[in-house]
Amino acid sequence: MHKEPDHKADTEAAQEAAKQLPDIRQEKVQDIQDALAAGQYHVSSEDLADHLIQDVISNTPDE
Repeated sequence: MHKEPDHKADTEAAQEAAKQLPDIRQEKVQDIQDALAAGQYHVSSEDLADHLIQDVISNTPDE
């Protein structure tokens, strides 16, 4: 008889591993802060608008 993989155990293990990771990637934050301070960090207004719209759409509850 063929035994199915235990996806629940795999999912739980992955979730536990993810909990061990930092919520903030401090080195990336520092790189962006440095670029902002140096005036070298530029974000396309179109990209910003696209991301904001996608965020609103994904967080809008279904009616």
